Amino acid sequence: QLEVHQHLTGDETEEISRKTWRMLRLGENFTPFLLRAREDPLLRRRVRQGARFLRGSTFFEVLVKALILTHSPQHGGAQIAWLVDRLGDSLPSNPTRHAFPTPQQFLWNQTLLNEILGRALGQTLHTLAERFRSHGDKFEALIHPRLPLKTVKTCLTRLPGLDNRTLALAMLALGRYDYLPTALYAPQARNSGGSRGTANVGSEEILARLRPWQPWGGLVYWLWDWTARPA
Repeated sequence: QLEVHQHLTGDETEEISRKTWRMLRLGENFTPFLLRAREDPLLRRRVRQGARFLRGSTFFEVLVKALILTHSPQHGGAQIAWLVDRLGDSLPSNPTRHAFPTPQQFLWNQTLLNEILGRALGQTLHTLAERFRSHGDKFEALIHPRLPLKTVKTCLTRLPGLDNRTLALAMLALGRYDYLPTALYAPQARNSGGSRGTANVGSEEILARLRPWQPWGGLVYWLWDWTARPA
């Protein structure tokens, strides 16, 4: 929902447009991937059903969500909702709705972060917010799709709390589908494609399945049914 009550400058209008396109992945061309995926028995159904990968309007939002979801896969969604409701600015026309908190709002509410997320994760997000308050423009520049993957990964791994699982979510949000995760994100290991059972897949097997799909291997990672075995 976009709502303004004042005249916007050209730069402000451009910012709203850019962020909306980014959140909805408008303008990305998935045609080469879709044409190939429709021929694969394990991806055909997922492609036919469709998939929604909504992402945040800022890189800070992306990383906060990735850290919370990987730390607490079962309760992460509720924890994110609590943070937004407690810390984010309210919508003037509907105060029950809130914006995602800014780095400064995280810094103002360290006690609440610890209360909702626990001391360890709360401190990690506080440190992340400090980094973005000081160097936010530098990190937002990582969104640029033409940056070498190695450069993006190096910058991300210097941030607090980013392990392999968090990197997988962050790279998906960045649209870096050429990044190949090496471990399953917890919910994928259970009923990842609607099958019964639990996936037990090692890093070598994950990479073996994803490499042939490059530069779309990172997208296949999220769509693949890891409880099934290919022919």
